[in-house]
Amino acid sequence: MLGSRVLLFSNQEHPAVSLKLHDMDKELSLCTVLDYYLDNVIANIPELAICMHSKGLVRGYKLVKTRQIPYMSGSGRPLFDVQDVSMNASMLLKFLQENCSRPNGTYWLHRKEGETSLRLYDVDVLSQGSQLKWKYMMAMLCYRFAARASRLSNSLAAGTPHLQQQLQQRQRELLRTCMSLLGEIAQKGGTAHSSICSSVSEQLADTYLRECNEFHSSNPADLAPEDSDREAAIGSLEKAKQYLLASIILFEECIPKDSGPALTHSKDGTDETAAIASEGELAPEDGDGDSEMGSFMNEELSRLQLKFSSACLELGHVYVSCHRWIDAVKCIVEASQFLTLSSIPGDVQPFELTSREHEAAFDSLLDKLDFEGVGRGGFSQDKITICVSEVELRCSLLGLIGDIATQRIVTVYGELIALYDIISGAKRDQLASLRDNASEFMQTCKEDVTSSDNQMLERREEGLLMLSFLAYLHALSPPANSDLFLYVHIHLITMMRKLGNASNELGKYFLAVKCDYKEAFRWFERGCKIFSDIEDGINVALLRANLAHLHKIFAQGKSADSREEHYQTAIQLCTEALQLLKQSNADNDLKRKVKGELALTYLVWAVDLANNTSFLDTTGHSPTKARANETLTMFNKALTLYAELSDQKQTASTHYQIASFYSRMISSTLQIERKSAQVDKSEGASSTLTSRMEIARRHYEKALNYFGAVEVGKTFVLIHQELADLHILGGHSESIEHALLILLNTYEAFNTNSTTDSKLEMDEMTSLARDIVAKVKAVLHQLIRLCSGGRLSSAHARNKKLEMFKKMYKEVIYNDGYSAESIVSILSTLRKMYSL
Repeated sequence: MLGSRVLLFSNQEHPAVSLKLHDMDKELSLCTVLDYYLDNVIANIPELAICMHSKGLVRGYKLVKTRQIPYMSGSGRPLFDVQDVSMNASMLLKFLQENCSRPNGTYWLHRKEGETSLRLYDVDVLSQGSQLKWKYMMAMLCYRFAARASRLSNSLAAGTPHLQQQLQQRQRELLRTCMSLLGEIAQKGGTAHSSICSSVSEQLADTYLRECNEFHSSNPADLAPEDSDREAAIGSLEKAKQYLLASIILFEECIPKDSGPALTHSKDGTDETAAIASEGELAPEDGDGDSEMGSFMNEELSRLQLKFSSACLELGHVYVSCHRWIDAVKCIVEASQFLTLSSIPGDVQPFELTSREHEAAFDSLLDKLDFEGVGRGGFSQDKITICVSEVELRCSLLGLIGDIATQRIVTVYGELIALYDIISGAKRDQLASLRDNASEFMQTCKEDVTSSDNQMLERREEGLLMLSFLAYLHALSPPANSDLFLYVHIHLITMMRKLGNASNELGKYFLAVKCDYKEAFRWFERGCKIFSDIEDGINVALLRANLAHLHKIFAQGKSADSREEHYQTAIQLCTEALQLLKQSNADNDLKRKVKGELALTYLVWAVDLANNTSFLDTTGHSPTKARANETLTMFNKALTLYAELSDQKQTASTHYQIASFYSRMISSTLQIERKSAQVDKSEGASSTLTSRMEIARRHYEKALNYFGAVEVGKTFVLIHQELADLHILGGHSESIEHALLILLNTYEAFNTNSTTDSKLEMDEMTSLARDIVAKVKAVLHQLIRLCSGGRLSSAHARNKKLEMFKKMYKEVIYNDGYSAESIVSILSTLRKMYSL
């Protein structure tokens, strides 16, 4: 027993109760009471609730235990013997178990009205007979059983996939048997029953489409399906296409010639219609109903054609997920064979894909998109989408073209361009050639890309990105009088999001590949507008972060006021983006990305202020305190944000930039003091200088916590150079000697990077090696001069140090390193000499 239609009610006291209605004006008959009893026993229900009514009014309820149902007459005697019922049921069950022995077989248990005996028929045996009457009866029996299996499968809960699969397989076998029997009838001179065969073929296709629906529900959009699942989906969709095409051809045979125009399918491209002259077929009976019947038949044919095209579209999407691009394009061609000119607009302007002269046209089309009020609807596609109109089919076809073009597959460039031109309406007059001879169309559009140069391939990649944007745009720009209301509400969010993503991809392409920052800015702005229209706060935030990045680029080389304006705009964009992400409950990774962009903006602005601060003006005065404070404020904001993000590298980089800024301030202060006529230095100025040197040293040390442990390389050397310069500014022999030790410590970086394979890194380290050697030579020369001047208190210590510095100086002169490899040995020798 697979199931029961008995309704169950329950509460804490009564876990399962069935409900029956009883008219109090009528007596309870034996058959009625037996029916109540069997329903409860078969479904294992312990209680029965009877709602008693009279003349339309409820008179009361009665609760009866299942074992008491036979005594409901009130006479005290049961209306039937429970033991007899159980014995008869057991005998019938045993009879069925003994005779229904063929695996996966179909049997018909039948009792004629008025008879007491039951008859069991094997459907397969009956169908093998020579009488067409029996074949037709068996075919219709299989048809009804298949319909019941379908209804039962659809009514089952989602947690019973195995049982659903069994019922689906059962339905499929019954429908195949039905189709086979109807085919035998037609072969032996009987009625063709084309309309029934068409319906059976469609239902067979539905069983395969239902398998694909299960594939959708078991593989959410954010999880990649397994290869085996994809192959299973491809097999099911191919079968569905075959049966739907057969259903279309069979149904075309049922359409009378005078029923009106209809787009039909035939192998030679001509219309095929046939009048129905057989009993039981769908055919008009009189002249008055001709127009209505013809309209109905054409609508049914159009529905089947749209269903076939929808299956082709779904198969195309599966091929895209498998990267089978040629097969995906073929699916688009197949899905297009039932399009008509009436569904394609005739006023579409053709665009040159790699031209930049269509900005106004793009913006005009975007401005015409008006979908206000449906932005928060959302759409979760867990089933195959069946198009309900040709307009929806056209939009879906353009969407699939855009999906393939987004992947930048140049091998199908020609085919995609040709399909887009026809379906969008730019070259709608070529639709007939696409429908009539698909293989020749594919061959004509194919382009050889093996001999294309890099420049040509780059142009085609740009063209494909532009094609994806235009395909999505025209999918959302249907004819004004089209019936797109349903399509808009179901597919708008997905298609608008794809349009916004295409705009974003174009922006990233022009930013990274073409370095055309103004063009990239325009595409990012379009993406912002698109996502704003559908209230997609997350994508709006990410695109604003991209715009902020471009504002930092635009600031380079501009005047001070213009740079400040760009940086302020970038900060405002990032701040608004963070607010949008917070409102949209975005995940932390996205918030970190945008916050990182905001921190980078503060850092770049601070570095810009630091690099463009004149530490010595024409009058010899130090820079204004306000400008220095503004720079440090920007640095501190960046530092705070990077600390919140736990970004160790950027935090260390910010510490390094702050230390460099303090070093330059210290250097400028010392230069001012040396040029000043005042011999005596004020105690306040000396204290400020000492404080700044200590702050700079601490920031250098914090930078080295990362660059001295995690990423020992170029930055490590630069920090040591600047730290050494800071100590040299002191002018004392101890400070200068400390500077020498710091320079010798760069050995770690040169030794670590001596085996690098990167030519760029090697060139950078070679350039730094020359600077380090020159600086070590200058420091040693200064130390020799200081030691010779008698600045050390002990003569013995002075002579010992002088001798060591001279030996080191000779070593540097003798092994004057001009490469990253040679400096390793020089620094190693100098370190040993100093330690000795």
